[in-house]
Amino acid sequence: MEQEAIFGDMLSMAQATKRCGGLVIVQVKRLARRGTLPAKNVKIPAMLVDLVVVDAQQAVTYQSPNDPAFTGEFRIPLNDFPLLPLDERKIVVRRFAMELLPGAVCNVGSGICTGIGLVSAEEDVLDSIVFTNGKGLSAAPLPPGWMPAPCAITARWWTSPISLIFTMAAGLISPFFPRPKSTPAAESISAASPTNSSASAVLSTSVKTPKKWYSAAHLPPAACTGGQLHIEQEGAHRKFVAALQQISYSGPYAASGVRRCCSSPSAPCSAWSTAHWTPGIDLERDVLQQMAFRPRIAADLKSMDARLFLPQPMGLHEEMAAKTRARHPRLAQLAPQVPL
Repeated sequence: MEQEAIFGDMLSMAQATKRCGGLVIVQVKRLARRGTLPAKNVKIPAMLVDLVVVDAQQAVTYQSPNDPAFTGEFRIPLNDFPLLPLDERKIVVRRFAMELLPGAVCNVGSGICTGIGLVSAEEDVLDSIVFTNGKGLSAAPLPPGWMPAPCAITARWWTSPISLIFTMAAGLISPFFPRPKSTPAAESISAASPTNSSASAVLSTSVKTPKKWYSAAHLPPAACTGGQLHIEQEGAHRKFVAALQQISYSGPYAASGVRRCCSSPSAPCSAWSTAHWTPGIDLERDVLQQMAFRPRIAADLKSMDARLFLPQPMGLHEEMAAKTRARHPRLAQLAPQVPL
């Protein structure tokens, strides 16, 4: 699998197929004589394979026929990646990036959250944190359509089952998930359509994480000019609705004190007071009238950080250097160590 983008759960699927009496068919780019492959490179042993299909033109992804950055053969310099446009989506991921801590292990879902990788690179804090995902990659995420994609800056490769075991065992510090829709009780769904249902993934990857972040671009497409956000056109879908078909996050459960959840400032919810407003946005017309319910509004409503709406970097590198992370009590007893 040296020219594959991910290890995924191929071995587990082959084992399960054999156990259930099915046929295991693998597609390869070329054949090698038996016994000539290094043992450590064998991911699916021959005893699990029934049929082999050879496709010399096998593509790495649907968008890339053969990209060494995808397959982890080299890493592209971070300054070669373009910057995200300064719009409502970048504002949300910038706000999330402000919550990153040194050494934080972050799981990033899909959709708007995937911009955190590019913002972290732009702010020069990418080397201070660790990104993971359910596919087994330890890499900074990139938004869909941005080529090359995650493997271009992958640090570690795991199989999908091992990655999920790690996250379910409270290995995460800051999981970031999309929240396409939410209800008055702060019940959220993490899947925007029936064909992309990710509720179980959200639950399993953050069930033991004490604090998680949800994001949603409540506003329609917008752009920043002069330090303010301006709506370009009205959105077609409401993000805050009366009820959901499925629930991947429960506000009442979190309110019981078991877990702590935070929402992006541009996505208010009735389970929490709306504490910040976006410059350039009319709260009543552009936000509250577009919701199926009315959230609580903080008496001391504050403006969001002005840096979020300016084109230049926010200076998170300096802030990250000044932050500290809680250490295990036994490690705290040791003398300070020189960073590697």
